[in-house]
Amino acid sequence: MRRDWQLIRYILVAVEALDHAREENAAVWPNSFEGYGTGEVSYHMRILQEAGLIEATCRSGTSEPFCLATSLTWQGHELLELLRSDQMWERIQTVLAQRGLGTSFRTINRVADELIGHPEG
Repeated sequence: MRRDWQLIRYILVAVEALDHAREENAAVWPNSFEGYGTGEVSYHMRILQEAGLIEATCRSGTSEPFCLATSLTWQGHELLELLRSDQMWERIQTVLAQRGLGTSFRTINRVADELIGHPEG
């Protein structure tokens, strides 16, 4: 399965929005995203967890993976700050396409840093 950066953005935003002060066991469920299947969302939650961007509880061994995302890590907050704005995300995607670069975590961070340093670029 390929990474879906739009879904990754949706997951990060949803996890950040959890209100832990009001609900002790707050979590983002994988069926919370219209247009995405539970398995696809769970897969993305699992790889975000493996990358150290979110805290999640995942189980496998069933027909498809199942994850609940519970919080962002420091790195997750940092990435979300780069990707939160639709305008910035569109600019990042444009630069990546113009330069023929893939959408790896590393290249997204580099391009975002460059755009922040040169906002007109």
